[in-house]
Amino acid sequence: MATATPISASPASVIETQPPAVLEMVKKVSSIATLPEVTSKIIATVGPASWDPSVLEQMIAAGTDVFRLNFSHAGPDKQAETIAKVRAASERVGREVAVLGDLPGPKLRIGELRDDFAELETGMHVTLTPSEIEGDREKDIDNASGHRRSGRLQAFKKE
Repeated sequence: MATATPISASPASVIETQPPAVLEMVKKVSSIATLPEVTSKIIATVGPASWDPSVLEQMIAAGTDVFRLNFSHAGPDKQAETIAKVRAASERVGREVAVLGDLPGPKLRIGELRDDFAELETGMHVTLTPSEIEGDREKDIDNASGHRRSGRLQAFKKE
């Protein structure tokens, strides 16, 4: 009959009381089942709610590893100020953190449409062009290439 181990016993003392066959099995399993060191990182987006230095310090102390700055919002001066605040808060807390700049991609916008409307159908080919044209859905000839195309919508980058 097996003897119950008290609940207050340490894991080491529980293992030591096991028969040799169990100890051998524990050694084999522990060599296989060891988990790799945790490499997860906590990424936090910095914005108006976290621009205050005391909030940044609390976030660093709570474990934030990387501060993400969304460059689609706020101008370069505000971003530089935020980076300086993150660096200062990191110094005060005594923990290094990284800063990640999330850069925006191109922003395409639809320009002027004839009659302010163009109904598109599934499978229809549409050409987006930076040219200043009045777009429509009619088939016409592309003046630059001479090829037929269906649909002509104007799109341009937002500056």
